[in-house]
Parts: sequence; structure tokens; C-alpha cells
Amino acid sequence: MPDELSFICDAPLTLEADANTSRVQIAKQGEGFNDPRYGKFAITAADFANWKKSLSLRADGTVPLDIDHAIEKGGSSEAAGWVTDIEAEGRKLFAKVEWTPAGAEAVRSKRYKFISPAFGKMRDETGKVHENALRSVTLTNRPFLNMPAVCLSRDPLFAQDGDDASDSRRHMARTPEQTLATIAEHLKLDADADEAKILEAVEAQGTTIAELEAKVDEAKDGNETKTLEEQAKSEGKVVLDSGAYNELKTGAAAGIEAKQKLSDQRFDTTFTKALDEVRVDAKPETRDSYKTLYEADPDTTISLLDSLPKLAGTSAKGEGGSKALTDAPEGVDTERFQLDQDVKAYMAEHKETDYTVALDAVMAEQVAA
Repeated sequence: MPDELSFICDAPLTLEADANTSRVQIAKQGEGFNDPRYGKFAITAADFANWKKSLSLRADGTVPLDIDHAIEKGGSSEAAGWVTDIEAEGRKLFAKVEWTPAGAEAVRSKRYKFISPAFGKMRDETGKVHENALRSVTLTNRPFLNMPAVCLSRDPLFAQDGDDASDSRRHMARTPEQTLATIAEHLKLDADADEAKILEAVEAQGTTIAELEAKVDEAKDGNETKTLEEQAKSEGKVVLDSGAYNELKTGAAAGIEAKQKLSDQRFDTTFTKALDEVRVDAKPETRDSYKTLYEADPDTTISLLDSLPKLAGTSAKGEGGSKALTDAPEGVDTERFQLDQDVKAYMAEHKETDYTVALDAVMAEQVAA
């Protein structure tokens, strides 16, 4: 277990009831961490539990928060704040921090933006060694993990005079999960994008979670001050009153109806022409089958009706050894009529909607026979 690790806080500071207290994420669970000083290691839920226990090793139940790990390096023990409690939320660990004026100023001035825990062996006054204790927490600008930075100065505790308080309140109202969801929506990621994908997308943008969230809030503030027409124009849209909308809706419905009438007229004209030229028979089921084809593929059906050979030929009924049908129309080429009937029977039997496919199949059967 390493003696010291740096983690940046990837959630906004949350102001508690007293004016100098914030809630800060100081670590997260994970496997496969690899530090050149300590090698590979993991941080587990058991580690979180041990760190919480270690608060009781000090008489007042606190852990010091310094700057740049000064305490761990044997330097000044001056505190920038005090960790008074820690609690886990899922795979994240949060600390309640009471800030000193010096610590608040360090964050407010943006001289420091990240939080880092130091943990490992700790010896108590009796000489007993506690293997896995939270020894201190620090403000640092050199975090161990490459995660998006949090702009701590957006918390009202660190706000500059004249800062927009509404922006800070909005930021504070979001949970870490809501913040990630806001960023994912801003980056147009899939709704099921996990934390790793969101952070990867943020890094690819060359920015941070805090900066992106600030852009989202800034855009929202801008939209709130725009008129509806201005906002619509910025998004490439137009605003319609109810009267204009209903008029367009009525016109669209009339256009759809007119288009359908033209389509029906086109089929009726083409089928009537084929009927007059004895390219199709006058049975209702024949018209229905071609209308079904037309609704599925208008252009192909029109071409088919125009290209059908005439049913009526020069030979009389029964001439030339063709099959004589008692129901074939007078003067109609019985062989061609029979072929047409066979094709329709094939379509009905095989649920085929394409006449040309059925025709090819019937012809193939006849050749094979």
C-alpha cells in the first residue's frame, strides 16, 4: 500500500450550514492504479472503512488538510483546513472539510484546485502501528490521477465579490451523477455513456468537467435572458403562434389528401388503359392485386401494367393446341390467359406480391415440366 497518493476532486464543493465548511470528494475506488513510486495497487471499500476509523486516532477526531503535502514531507504543519468526517457514496469517498481563512483564500484565488489524500502506516502515541490510516489531506496542483479538475472557486464559500450567486446555486444543486449527465448531454454522448466514456470525451475536448459545466450554465443563463424569437433564431428555428401553426397543419393535411388523390388517379388511369387494351382481365381480384402492388411500389407497378402483353391474340379460342378454358373471354388467347391465371394462382399460393417474380417462377416450372 503506498504511503501517499494524489486524487483530484471530481465533484463540486457543497456548502454546509456553517459558512466555512464544504463537502469534498477525496478519493475513489479502483483497481490497476500504477504509480512509479509505489507500483500497482487498488483502492477498495475496505480501505475507505479503515480511513474512517483512523479519524479516532486523534483526540479531536480530525485529520489535517495542508498545502502541497507539507506535513508528509516534514515541512510546516499549518492547516488549510480540517477533515472532520468522511463517508463513502458508492465508489467515491467524500470528506467534510472545515476551512481556515488561509485555505479558503488558496482555493478562492485559484492557486490550488485539487484535493489529494495521504494514507498508509501511522504510529499512535503507544507505538502501535496502524497499517492503513488516512494521515492527511492536501491541496495540490499535481494530482496522481489524470481526471478533470473541479473549479472550487464556484462554491459560494470561495466566490469573488460580485460573482453571480445564481450560477453557484445551480452548480451546488447538482449531484456528481447529475453533473456527468449534464456534460454527456452537452457533448451529445449516448444516454447510457458511463463515467469513463464521459471523462474520455472531456479529455478529448482539451478541457475540464468544471469548464464545460460553466459553459452549459453560461449558455443557459444567456437563453434565459433571450426572447423566445431570439432563442429560436439562434437554434435555426422559427416561432409560430397557434393560428399560424393550425393553418400550416390544415394545409399539410390538405396537401397529403391531394397527393393521395393524384396517386389513386394515376393508378386508375394506367389500369383502365391496360384493361381497354386487353392487357389485364376485368375481374375485381385482378385489380385488387395490382393495387396492392402499386401501394408497395408505384413506379414499378405502372411500368409492369404498361409492358404487359395483350391477352387477345389472332388465334381463336382453342386454336393451335392451346389449353381451352370454358371461362376464358371470347376472342382471348387462351394460352396467354391460362398463363396469367397460373401466375395469379402462384402469387396466392406463395404469398408473392411481385407479378414478375411469380411469372418467372411459373415459366420455369413449365420449362422443367
